[in-house]
Amino acid sequence: MKQQYFGDARDYFKYELLTSLMRGLPRLGQLTCVWMLTPPTVRREGNRAFLPDPRLPELTEFFRSRLRNGSRDLGQMRTFFASCGFRYFPYGDAPPYFSMVSRQSYFRDIPDKALAGSLVFFDPDTGMEPRRLLDKHLGFGELADVFDRLDRDSVAVVYQHLRRVRSCWDLISGQVRTQLRANVAYIAQGDLSFLVVPRDGDLVPIVNVLAALAVHGRPGRKASRLVGRAEYIPTVVRRH
Repeated sequence: MKQQYFGDARDYFKYELLTSLMRGLPRLGQLTCVWMLTPPTVRREGNRAFLPDPRLPELTEFFRSRLRNGSRDLGQMRTFFASCGFRYFPYGDAPPYFSMVSRQSYFRDIPDKALAGSLVFFDPDTGMEPRRLLDKHLGFGELADVFDRLDRDSVAVVYQHLRRVRSCWDLISGQVRTQLRANVAYIAQGDLSFLVVPRDGDLVPIVNVLAALAVHGRPGRKASRLVGRAEYIPTVVRRH
């Protein structure tokens, strides 16, 4: 995540998804955001304006008011979530920045209270690691280490940007399924998707939430969100 992404179209979809999951999964009492905040760049990133959705008046007005003031500050999400009816635990929403040097301690130091009864959202700049791990990626091993610490009520969510590979969303959700040995659902819109992994393995309530978002689609356009899943089937070892 970069501060310059604050309030753009992808951010808008992100918070629609996170609030929908929190409200649609009653066992969750807390939203934990592992921000993986990285320094801004000089490239014109984060300038894709969102299309206001009449079903999201609070989020729309919140972003409009901040962007009018030229304020792109991730810490302001504390104000937004304070009125959402659930607890919000931000992890790393201000410098020091996430980096290759700090990443081992960064994930290790996530407190246990952030991983209980929680929707735990990981926000790397581009998503899961490809062949080479950089500070804009989340490593499969890092995700697995935190996932193993979640209690049975918790759910992990990972931001994923499109890669130039065939069947990208199915490929990456399958990789996460294999690495975590867990069921994975995803919702995709344009060039981004979100991977959703329940600790207890139950995809039904999650897919119901995602399907409702997919039917709703994007404002001003035909429904263009894709929902999929990758179910984990344990290998049975037969004794001779």
